[in-house]
Amino acid sequence: MRHEHFEFYTPSKDEFDALWKDALFVFDANVLLSLLRYKQAAKNEIIGLMERIKERMWIPHQVSYEFLKNRHKVFFGLEKPYSDIEAVINEQITQFNTKIDEISKEYRYHPSIEFDSIKSTARDAMKEIERALQKFKQDHPSRKEAESMLESVTTLFKERVGKGYSEADRARYVTEAANRNRDKIPPGFADGKKDDGGVGDYLIWSQMMDKARETKRPIIFITEDVKDDWWLRVSGQTIGPLPALRREFYDRTDQHFYAYRVVEFLKHSHTKAITQVSDKTLKEAAQVAKSRDAWVRRNQYRHLEHLELIERELYALNIMRQNLLDERVKVDVDSLDSSDETVKIWKRDLKEIEERISELSLSAANTRHEIELSRNLLGDDEARLGYRFTDNSGRIRFRNPQGRRD
Repeated sequence: MRHEHFEFYTPSKDEFDALWKDALFVFDANVLLSLLRYKQAAKNEIIGLMERIKERMWIPHQVSYEFLKNRHKVFFGLEKPYSDIEAVINEQITQFNTKIDEISKEYRYHPSIEFDSIKSTARDAMKEIERALQKFKQDHPSRKEAESMLESVTTLFKERVGKGYSEADRARYVTEAANRNRDKIPPGFADGKKDDGGVGDYLIWSQMMDKARETKRPIIFITEDVKDDWWLRVSGQTIGPLPALRREFYDRTDQHFYAYRVVEFLKHSHTKAITQVSDKTLKEAAQVAKSRDAWVRRNQYRHLEHLELIERELYALNIMRQNLLDERVKVDVDSLDSSDETVKIWKRDLKEIEERISELSLSAANTRHEIELSRNLLGDDEARLGYRFTDNSGRIRFRNPQGRRD
């Protein structure tokens, strides 16, 4: 049974040993982009590991394209938290001073509390935070360092990048990807609502299979993708790459496929005697992965809150609209002259309500799309996130990440 249905079994030690001995190591674009997020010491260790295995490394053309396309977005996106934190500091000190002023007005002649001193102490504390933030800013990677990382990656993968498909072949794969996404065949269907229709993952998948057939070697894929069209999850636990992927890869290439997230890959590279990565780097790699997941959760929660507010307003507006339509019958508006003031007011109110409903409906559709994208990034994790969707009125009920029911 193990031989016939190997895809449902975790490979044995001997099977893993053989895999690691023969496999090509393929890195996803998100892994290469994450190098921008590491501190220099950890970045050096990971690049050092890649240097040791570079003769066995290779990336699909689609990976190199996505890496180069998104590197500026990732790099400059890392600068945004500084302005966000500065805004929070200014907002908090303003709110704090306002509250203290309100209290001081109520207790103007207090025998011991010096309200100005409290405000001054808070201001000094905030200035200390600002100084720390400025120090972090000074240590932030420069554009020159980012370009150096690009050169390192470029050198590592010199002559180790797959060729792109011809226009005709790409068109064929785009059609295949659309059909597979419709039938929920992995990988790529979880990205079906992206601008490219999820074709990116399928191009990477197809190019990896092409390479396995060409070289007659298995593939180990290292990715930070967490979606359910790559991984098998049971009760919140990630078991390994999807059995359907392992089976398709073998059936179409006669070679095996396995996948790791970065932390697990780094751990296994040590046990397989490729190199030893420090515990500090392992911890940082885990933090980078968690920060990405946490950002997606926070982003999804904000969208859910926004959608809840939209749907509350839509609910009220639809009641108002129905009341106006009922009034139309009750007052027999249609029988009145169009110049009648009652008719004018009724038409104006109905028009304003329907325009607002239309505007909010579009906003709700866009927000649902963003929620779906966030869910796809994390996979089917409503239970883990604590979110719940109703299927009655279409309105949302959910728990926030702290477990409070809204």
